[in-house]
Amino acid sequence: MVKNQAFTLIELLLYMGIVTFMMTALVPLTWNVIGGSAKVAVEGEVYSQGRFAAERMKREIRNTTNITSVSSSTLVTYLGSSWNTTTFDVSGGKLRMTKIDPETGDPVVTNLNSDGTTVSGLTFTNYSSAPLKTKHVGFQFTISGSQTSGRQEYQESITIESSSEIRSF
Repeated sequence: MVKNQAFTLIELLLYMGIVTFMMTALVPLTWNVIGGSAKVAVEGEVYSQGRFAAERMKREIRNTTNITSVSSSTLVTYLGSSWNTTTFDVSGGKLRMTKIDPETGDPVVTNLNSDGTTVSGLTFTNYSSAPLKTKHVGFQFTISGSQTSGRQEYQESITIESSSEIRSF
C-alpha cells in the first residue's frame, strides 16, 4: 500500500504563516543592523575628526611663542619671529591651519577636518592674564557630518570646547 506524501491545505497555511511571521520579524531587524552601522560610522567620523582638530590646535598653541591676534573667529600665533606665523580659521566648512613656509614665504594651508565633516561656529577667547604672566586661549567649534544609507540619512553634530596655554614666552 502506497501512502500519499502531500501536504494538506491546513499544513501549508500553517507553514506559510510561520515563515511570514519569521520574515516580518527578521527584515526590520536586518535593516536596523545595516542602518546602525551607517549611524556608528557617522558618529565615529565626527568624534574622531573633532578630537583630532582640537588636539592639533592645542598642540600648536602650546608650542608657539606668542599670540599675535585673537578675534572672535581667527587666531594668529607666531613662533620666534613674525614670519613664522600660524593662523586658524574656518572657510567653506573646513577648519584651516595656515603656516608660512620659512623658505619661500608662501602660505601652506592644512585642513584639520575631513571632507566628510563640516566645521562651523569657530570662536576664540583670550584668557591671558593682564600683566601677561600667562597666555591662554580658549576655542570652541561645532563639527557635523552626515551619511545617507538607503532611505535614511544619519546626522551627527557635536560642539567642542577647549583651551590651551603657551608653554613659554
